[in-house]
Amino acid sequence: MTADIPSLPPLTSLADIEAFESVPLASRNLPANTLEVIRETVRRQPDTLAIRYIENGDKWKAARDSGETDLSRDITYGQLLANIYRAANLFRATGIGDSDVVSMVLPNVPEAHYVLWGAEAAGIVAPINHMLDASEIGEIIQSAGSKVLVVMGVHEEFDIAEKLATIRAHAPSVEHVFVVGAMPQHAEDCQSFEDALAQHADDGLTFDREVRPESIASLFHTGGTTGLPKLAQHSHSNEVYTAWALNLVLQYRSGDTNITGLPLFHCNAALASGLLSFMHGCTVLLTGINGYRSPGILSNMFHLIEHYRVIGFASVPTIIAVLSQLPTEGCDLSSLKVAGCGAAPMPVELFNKFQNATGVRIAEGYGLTEATVCSTMCPPAADPPRIGSIGLRIPYTRVKSAILDSKGVFVRDCEPDEVGIVLVNGPSVTPGYLDSSKNAALFVTDSNGDVWLNTGDLARQDNDGYFWLTGRSKELIIRGGHNIDPKSIEEVLVTHPAVNLAAAVGRPDSYAGEVPVAYVDVVSDVSEEELMEYCREHIGERAAVPKAITIVDSLPVTGVGKIHKLTLNLMELKLVIDKELAKLQDNWVSCRVEPQLDPKLGAMAHIAIRCPEGVVESDVDAAVREALGAFSFPFTLDVSY
Repeated sequence: MTADIPSLPPLTSLADIEAFESVPLASRNLPANTLEVIRETVRRQPDTLAIRYIENGDKWKAARDSGETDLSRDITYGQLLANIYRAANLFRATGIGDSDVVSMVLPNVPEAHYVLWGAEAAGIVAPINHMLDASEIGEIIQSAGSKVLVVMGVHEEFDIAEKLATIRAHAPSVEHVFVVGAMPQHAEDCQSFEDALAQHADDGLTFDREVRPESIASLFHTGGTTGLPKLAQHSHSNEVYTAWALNLVLQYRSGDTNITGLPLFHCNAALASGLLSFMHGCTVLLTGINGYRSPGILSNMFHLIEHYRVIGFASVPTIIAVLSQLPTEGCDLSSLKVAGCGAAPMPVELFNKFQNATGVRIAEGYGLTEATVCSTMCPPAADPPRIGSIGLRIPYTRVKSAILDSKGVFVRDCEPDEVGIVLVNGPSVTPGYLDSSKNAALFVTDSNGDVWLNTGDLARQDNDGYFWLTGRSKELIIRGGHNIDPKSIEEVLVTHPAVNLAAAVGRPDSYAGEVPVAYVDVVSDVSEEELMEYCREHIGERAAVPKAITIVDSLPVTGVGKIHKLTLNLMELKLVIDKELAKLQDNWVSCRVEPQLDPKLGAMAHIAIRCPEGVVESDVDAAVREALGAFSFPFTLDVSY
């Protein structure tokens, strides 16, 4: 079966999307599973490059400048499929059945794609964030019931081999461990992944299995949840649909090159960059063993784009912030058409800086693991651009804002521009968590009897169909695109004998979007630095360690006694604004900052500055807007005498 990959003008309005949907999704002939996606592309173009791998950007640049031609490790579509067959056959030989799980703790190396799609052909894959604490990694593997584990070997930029003993101690379900690259010490019962692959057939599957669209393909864990992260199930149809539908907006074509620098343990890189590219015959430029974090990748990003005629890449605001500071002189960026950004709101000033530097408009999107990467996106060609919007729903996915009661029960749909909880329905929505007991709050049934995914995020939809995020009812802190549950901080702090209550919130940050901070009330003497050190020792995830802890007499509470985090959010907003304005203030008569919750815009601030005579108001206005434009929060500004 060949997928219907239509050639069509860009979908730039809700009317375009609705017209496209006049053909039922069932008539679009999508492949039944992820292996068939890659098989179809191999039938069309086996010799096209599927993956081009560059481990270190600085070494790549030095080799290119010296005239070398062997700059990357290249894998054709034929070679990719051969290695996926080998991996699938290997996993079956170890006893992996249709419902058994292969966990992988791998960086951004080509072998990760062999494991991803080979494991989905043989059973189920569970990619895991290597930056988590070793015991937590092991416990996630055990929660998935994984029989096979594939990990990275000894590497100067990757430390998982050092964690392997601890991981295994927490994951007794694992029967086989395969190591990519150099073997760690004291790993006598581990096997070389490369050697094991070579022992298996590369021209097809050696076992019979009907992988249906509804078959479970993967378990992607959610970020930053209380206790163990939840494992969200993705079906093959979830993943195939996402790779197909998202490209209706992005419009990648055969032969295009896009950069993958986000980590492959996240479904964005695996699906929205990986499987999407493989479905449409594109080349994935896999940059750096640790993606964008690898040496010389970001600093040489524009050179990579020019050299390989890159058409697009996916990112988060922190990546855009770095790229906006890089010089573009001497770099031909005319190939670049798509700069995707998600995971956190995009500051307007940052959007403008990037566009001014590159000539490319950022396409903001919105999604979550439970909805297989992406539910809305701003069309790159939208006119006029909606800076700050998360865009229109993607074709065949339904998205709406709704009012829910205090127990999460549906009350009604929102009116245009009315803020409510974002609900998603459609072919990308997860069948549920692996632990079904956690599904109760995941789904909502509306007045028509339709079941929707409750994202927990707050947004409004305007009259043109564009969505605008205004907050997160789930209270997640998003640091550089990484989700941090405040409870993972609070539950550590309250174990300290001096702490009575703790509340963690996000502080606006010009680089990371926001960073975690905590407020505590205490029952005995303790310093804020002591509590910081306690967090550093007891919070396994480095990104979740608070940047600051403030001891208060009491935490603000609601009328029913719950901690009122909105008050703390607004306090942090004012603190940041006051700090930034203090850098600018010279001889202002007064400066008043009033943070508040706006029904449409969410947390924002009204700023009023009075200047003495002789000061040019427009200069003050421009300076303040430039200083605060690096942040994602909205504000109003009144400068007067």
